[in-house]
Amino acid sequence: MADNRKKKKKQKREPVRIPSLKWPLTGFLAVAALVWYLAFNRHVMLLEQEQNQMFRFATDYFYGFIGRPGGLTQYAANFLVQFFCFPIIGGLIATGLLLAIALLFGKILKQFEVNPALRDFLAVIPSLLLMQSGRELNIVAHEIALICAMGGFLLFTTLMASRLRWWLLAPFIVVLYLTAAGNTLITAVLIALYAFRCRQSRWYAGAVACVVTPFLFHRIFLTTPMRNIYLALTPFVELTPLLSWKAVWIAVAALPAPVAIIPKLKTGPLAGCVFGVILLCGVAVWDIFSYSRNAELLNRMVFRATAADWQGVLNAGKRLDNSPYKCFYTNLALQQTGQMPDSMFHYDQIGTEGLIPRNGNYYVSYILSEFYYRLGMVNEIHHYTMDAIVSIDALKEASARCFVRLKECAMLWPNYDLVTKYESLMSSTLFYRNRVQRPEIQPVITENFLLGRHEEMLEQVLKACPTHKMAFEYLMAYYMIKLDYENAKKCFDTYYAGMNYPQLPIHYAEFLTLYGHLNKLGADFFAQYSVPRAVREQFGIMDQLITRFRRAATEENFKLLESRFGKTYWFNVIFPLTDTKTDYEAEENIY
Repeated sequence: MADNRKKKKKQKREPVRIPSLKWPLTGFLAVAALVWYLAFNRHVMLLEQEQNQMFRFATDYFYGFIGRPGGLTQYAANFLVQFFCFPIIGGLIATGLLLAIALLFGKILKQFEVNPALRDFLAVIPSLLLMQSGRELNIVAHEIALICAMGGFLLFTTLMASRLRWWLLAPFIVVLYLTAAGNTLITAVLIALYAFRCRQSRWYAGAVACVVTPFLFHRIFLTTPMRNIYLALTPFVELTPLLSWKAVWIAVAALPAPVAIIPKLKTGPLAGCVFGVILLCGVAVWDIFSYSRNAELLNRMVFRATAADWQGVLNAGKRLDNSPYKCFYTNLALQQTGQMPDSMFHYDQIGTEGLIPRNGNYYVSYILSEFYYRLGMVNEIHHYTMDAIVSIDALKEASARCFVRLKECAMLWPNYDLVTKYESLMSSTLFYRNRVQRPEIQPVITENFLLGRHEEMLEQVLKACPTHKMAFEYLMAYYMIKLDYENAKKCFDTYYAGMNYPQLPIHYAEFLTLYGHLNKLGADFFAQYSVPRAVREQFGIMDQLITRFRRAATEENFKLLESRFGKTYWFNVIFPLTDTKTDYEAEENIY
């Protein structure tokens, strides 16, 4: 009986055994990453990355990477990114990088003897955080550098067991810095923590070497500022890095720290598993709530516009929250499909910014180059494309979309020397050798103007080409949205006859009705411009309702007006989404 009791006590004291979750969690990460990239972020994290570089098999292109920290890693990253033009291949590459980070971090945690149940969960945390950072510029280079830093730590622990360790330490640290760049600091922290845990004071020399090597490179070889020397290919050197990106960098160095600093720190398998599940769920929830559907849809509009898939632009815009960029691409798609004069105000308009955005950064410069490309204004195409190339330092090179646009611009001039130059550059690429065809756009050569005065540019285009329908429709829309009725009327009288519309577009009829009402013009005015009687009657009904609802401005009355007149130009005048300044003297008297 006594023996049986002892056996029962021993059985009760046996710890709970939890099977290894390494490969199930790795498989979960692989599936989640593929779905994340291909289903939810195909345009913003794959195609956009590919468009922001253009890898060339040329010696001058290679030499351009040698003189900067982490240049070789950036070169390797660009080689991989060029395949992102095929989303499936790009998704597999991006997923493979995340899996490599998870497996290496799992080995690092194993070196620190972290509880196996907790270790399997902690290993995938950096990769889950990086999934949210996929839209950052040069993220692939940062991931490769992080892989090199973690692999460098594992190689260091192996190197220290070799008899030649002190002879090999210096070249090892040099190679590590050339590949990991600023991420070498992560390796230094991990080496210092591991030396503290193992009570190996001599190993601190490796951590010191990781810190001193960038300084020596700065003094002897590189002229890069010290900040870039130490933080190259890290989120801390970028202008506006995502919080999740910073969290990855900190997590890799910080998660092993408690075990290293407190060697006796132990957790039971069940407690470690529970804590790991809570942490994993927290990071997954962060990823989900940080997801930007608008960024994906906006990039989808950009790529559809580049491919002249205008219906695809409109379809993507239907699910996108309103913004100047959405309005710009929606209006451009409407104009290219001949719907702008009849359907423009069926969509939310937010002022002249939705017609022609103000220049301010790389993306706006490229958007403006797209606008002027459709107009055929060669000088402006070239100006804004070059502005896009030089306006963002993070790219370090001309992107694929800019090279394509410059070649199209050279064809429009035409400048055959430039065409030959761009063809020679693009011939050293895999996927852009025969990408550019001659644009089917009539070029318009104009003088240089004060940049930013887009209405003046449109007027110059119409003076040079009075039948340019896109310039006419954009100039009319600009004046109508700005509530500059006199200039809109002048533009209409001057150029409308040469546009050969089969009938008066509905929004122009609405504008002329409002103009006649404000100026108290009679029936002869409406007959002169063939304004349909139904449009005038509809305006009269709206005018009566507005007068009646002034005394009872309720939400129900507003919804009634919106349901009946929400797609008219008049409704946009009365209830604009943004305040619009006007020079019209009697503006304060309308509605």
